[in-house]
Amino acid sequence: MNKSLNGIFKIDDISHLNECLDVIHISFKNRDEKLGFGPTGHSILSYNDFVKMYENGIQMYGYFLDNKIVGFVSFDIRDNEIKIKDIVVLPKYQNMGLGKKLLDYVKNFAFENSKSKIGRASCRER
Repeated sequence: MNKSLNGIFKIDDISHLNECLDVIHISFKNRDEKLGFGPTGHSILSYNDFVKMYENGIQMYGYFLDNKIVGFVSFDIRDNEIKIKDIVVLPKYQNMGLGKKLLDYVKNFAFENSKSKIGRASCRER
């Protein structure tokens, strides 16, 4: 009997990138539509650019529920600081505390790796 994958796990297999990118696209598209925007940056992020981020060592973690990625966070480690690039949750799973759990995970990662600052990456830094 296969066990369901639940919780936050490092994306360390390139085969998960399509699912992560879908979470980003859906989440940003939903936000853009709610705010009346046209497609913006990460709602149209290409797979090739996303793979480059992965290959360049951007830390990527998925929030799994029953083996499905429903949330995602990515961040870069620079000197003594962590720069969050993305933190998203699929609309169907929002308001359940999953985004907070992802952010808490980043905070714990920073503490465990002696990083004293956490910030948000600017659009140019993505």
